[in-house]
Amino acid sequence: MTATTLSASNPEEHRRSLVRWLGGAGALLLLAAIAFAIFQPITVVPRIAPSPAFSLIDQNGVPLTSEDLRGGLTLITIMDADCQSPCPQTDPLMREVMQALPTLENPVVPVQLLSISIDPRDTPTQLRDYAARVGADGDIWRIAAGDPVQLKYALGDGFRIYYEVRQNGEIVFEPTYVLVDSIGLIRGIYQYEKANAETLRRDIQLIQDEIRNSKGAAKLVYETAHLFLCYPTY
Repeated sequence: MTATTLSASNPEEHRRSLVRWLGGAGALLLLAAIAFAIFQPITVVPRIAPSPAFSLIDQNGVPLTSEDLRGGLTLITIMDADCQSPCPQTDPLMREVMQALPTLENPVVPVQLLSISIDPRDTPTQLRDYAARVGADGDIWRIAAGDPVQLKYALGDGFRIYYEVRQNGEIVFEPTYVLVDSIGLIRGIYQYEKANAETLRRDIQLIQDEIRNSKGAAKLVYETAHLFLCYPTY
């Protein structure tokens, strides 16, 4: 007689097994909560929403999709290669973050930077010129453009970045930085006026720590931190 048959013919034993399983799960949750209360609370970066899918072409003419970025942390912003002051510039902060990446402690996944052009007139040549002008390391920081309609859905609806390309060619936008984790979840949305390299480096480090330490019982502690909304102060 198989174990399945025994379970089906003995509902009382099945009920006891279920109770034991629920008791064990409850005990683990209780232990995680106790550990969380006793020890220094773990600070986590919030899980905001799934990031949208997109398909781009980078400054070297190489296709780049949202799936290509999985497995690493990605800081995403928007730009216009011909945008001149007083038009807001997103590259100084991206460059600061790029320069701060070597100071991360024990990173376990790569960190990538992505600047997406919102000007439909930008060509790969213009993107290459922009990359050279802002000092983008092509191995870390990619500059890309894509279909305007698809970008509007991805950037506007998915990443909550406002921009408008007007009929006269004028481009109006609110610079925003979005941090996406290794499984494609948006973990941070930073407005231009408040964003700074120190905050972004801190959040990248916190996510790296979470990925590295979320194993076994420690994973329950991290989940408890998310449950209790133990987020850093921005």
